[in-house]
Amino acid sequence: MERAYEIVNTVWRDYMNITCKEPKNLAGQPVVTIPPEKLICDTDIGCDPRCTCIDQPFKNRTFIDCSNAGLKRLPDIPPSRFSYFLSLNVSNNDISIIENVSYLHKISMLDISGNNLREIDNTIANNLENATYIDISNNPRLTQLPQMFQYHNVCSRHMKNLHVNCDCQSKWIEKWVQSRPCHESQDNLFKCEIPKIGIRRALDFSPEDLECSPEGFLLFLGTIIAMVILTLVLIGIVVYTFRYELLILCLRMRQKSRNIVVPLYEYDVFLSFNDADDYVDKWVNDLLEPELTKAGYNVFQPNRDVTFGAERDSEIIKILSKTRNFLTIMSESYLQESEEGMRSWTENEWKYGWNNFKTDRSKNIVLVNFDHLSAFNVDNPQIKAFLRVGCTVDFKNHDRKIMQEIFEKLGPSLRKSFASKAMENKLPKFSQFDIFTIPNKMPYSINDSNLGTYEGCPKMS
Repeated sequence: MERAYEIVNTVWRDYMNITCKEPKNLAGQPVVTIPPEKLICDTDIGCDPRCTCIDQPFKNRTFIDCSNAGLKRLPDIPPSRFSYFLSLNVSNNDISIIENVSYLHKISMLDISGNNLREIDNTIANNLENATYIDISNNPRLTQLPQMFQYHNVCSRHMKNLHVNCDCQSKWIEKWVQSRPCHESQDNLFKCEIPKIGIRRALDFSPEDLECSPEGFLLFLGTIIAMVILTLVLIGIVVYTFRYELLILCLRMRQKSRNIVVPLYEYDVFLSFNDADDYVDKWVNDLLEPELTKAGYNVFQPNRDVTFGAERDSEIIKILSKTRNFLTIMSESYLQESEEGMRSWTENEWKYGWNNFKTDRSKNIVLVNFDHLSAFNVDNPQIKAFLRVGCTVDFKNHDRKIMQEIFEKLGPSLRKSFASKAMENKLPKFSQFDIFTIPNKMPYSINDSNLGTYEGCPKMS
């Protein structure tokens, strides 16, 4: 301020000598010599006639004095062009509730002592967060404090001559009143009315004086419910993460326990592999397919057996519906994208083979891990699941012959099984007359229980 006076005295000239006309106590004094805190404005426009409204721009505050005005509600506040905050004195009136008026958040000081307050809502307490001083003393009907007060400075809240119910819902009061030492806090604090004990000072209140066992039970019950929910969520996450593994195990278990009649399929094995991989193509054509054919399996190889000029996807879907085993040669290039980002043929083949396996319990998938891939090397979730549960033929397995393990997983050829069953049943001999009179009863289906079980996957109990 002294520096400001020095600057003014340096640049001030007689022709700038402006004096005050009003108010009377400042009349005739040069403006430059008047302290800023004395520059105030009486605000009559919009001010309740029972109140006095003074705007003090220097403090950025409008003072509203409505004490002893017979008010039953908060007054209307005139707008100010100079100040933002409000200092409101409505003490010694008949106000029973603090309404959620628009200017609550602007109040920096509120004196509502000596009224008829019944309650203070949490919303109101929250809107009064900018108030550095609140006086609610001498309101005999006010027996509950808003819980939002626990976030206010207890030293700036005056609550003399109040009897507050300190019950199980008011445990927060203990920490609030003891949160900080306050000057003359003893005189400004309320008194607690504790059930079955009586009235004590607020500083002497302790939740140990209360009998809140039902809340403890509810807390225990809530903890149990939370643990159950957490367990269910964790189980859900595990089930979702390993959903394909669980599905494969369930389908395998269903296949082991089946005893159903299945149709005599046209093909025993559908070979799915990337024929652009020279190593895979050579192993399939030089070793795998000849061995399968020699063992009596009817094999379909798409790159060779799809009808020339036919729409490949449609043809494969039709063939897979007539094939029992889907034999996949899993290599690093099996699911690689083809040129221009289009899906590879093998990716479509796997999709159709998986859907057949998932929906038809008589179908089977055999996966040969040609390149020793782990589940971490594969993005496809179904193939990843097969690798995790171990339902694969791994080239790293040197203890057993690869072809023998493939045969065990494929099961016997359907035609060989059918021939064996026909020999076991010893089909009856028909007389010459019977041949012309009895229709041919040659079976077109076999009982699936004769096809054996698949080995190599984890045994299900």
